[in-house]
Amino acid sequence: MKSSTEISEKVLNDEALVLRLRNGDRNAFNAIYKNYEVKLYLYAFSVLKDVDLSKDIVQEVMVQLWIRKKESNIQSLRSYLFQAVRFRVLTAIKACNKKVVLDECALEEIGGTEEAEDRLAKQEISNLLRKGIAELPKKCREAFVLSRQQYLSNKEIAEKMGVAVKTVENQMTIALRRLKIALEDYLP
Repeated sequence: MKSSTEISEKVLNDEALVLRLRNGDRNAFNAIYKNYEVKLYLYAFSVLKDVDLSKDIVQEVMVQLWIRKKESNIQSLRSYLFQAVRFRVLTAIKACNKKVVLDECALEEIGGTEEAEDRLAKQEISNLLRKGIAELPKKCREAFVLSRQQYLSNKEIAEKMGVAVKTVENQMTIALRRLKIALEDYLP
């Protein structure tokens, strides 16, 4: 969970980026794009379940952000971008005239952008973590699962695996280092 300091720093960074964007700073635009592209895509995809359409929507929102940079009066960059994607998603559903089956969760995501982003971020972190664990070397993965999912001590893991406690500690260090790299975009 992010601290209030981290959240306020993010808001200040967004405010600075918006000011630079208004002055035509391409680097600020690139930073905004980099910071929000995946989150916005996941938000659109969670409702539409269409990769290309979701990518197109994010692209359109970003293009419009650049085109209207001088005339925009953005108070909260995050809210602005998610509302723009939300609007385009709803417009796409109407324009495609296709029946989109929206479950309750998807409807909540359309209505509550911050909650939806948090849910999507948690889901993405969970997926990255599962993938990271699966990619660990066999002994390393075994030690990690025994420690973090079965809550065994290093001594218990060593006995179960038939290795020294120091070996378990080394395997855990390797596992945590690799998982930290896999999750670096989500860690402070």
